[in-house]
Amino acid sequence: LVISIANCDLYGCGTYGLETDQCKKVTMDRSIIRDCSYGIMQILNSSDCTFTDCDFVRCRQFDLVGVRNSQDTRFVRCRFAQNKGELFNLGSAIRVESCEIHHPKGYALGEVEGSNFGYGDQNTTWFRDDEPLQERAICPAYAPKPQQKPSAQQVLADIRKKYAEAKQRQENKKAAE
Repeated sequence: LVISIANCDLYGCGTYGLETDQCKKVTMDRSIIRDCSYGIMQILNSSDCTFTDCDFVRCRQFDLVGVRNSQDTRFVRCRFAQNKGELFNLGSAIRVESCEIHHPKGYALGEVEGSNFGYGDQNTTWFRDDEPLQERAICPAYAPKPQQKPSAQQVLADIRKKYAEAKQRQENKKAAE
């Protein structure tokens, strides 16, 4: 099974944000998994799973990222923040590249220093805090809000105001002559 997810806002509420089992290729790009009450994801018996430019925020309860019997799981330029629980519970190696990881004190990072962690490159930053992330335009949840169109009454009021200003300028010009 091949899965491709892009520009999505996956809101948990009672489950994991993403679960895979026996998938051959999973890509998730420019998306967010948030507010999941079981955890961020479970990757089981899968291979070639890549998460790029994703945010994982405010998930809680159980193991946040579980990876078991899987190969080639990568997180690239992803951000983790305000999650509550053991961050990484790994039965398989993962790679973390150029990520930003904020994990509150009092909650385990999990197997980040163990043999199953694989590696976190020198561009990955780790913080022991509970700070929210700055928004970035990666999915509809973070998309710029559309400007509200003015009502017909507002347009009419603006026209009247501009007309009055133009009329006043003409009167001032005549008075100056």
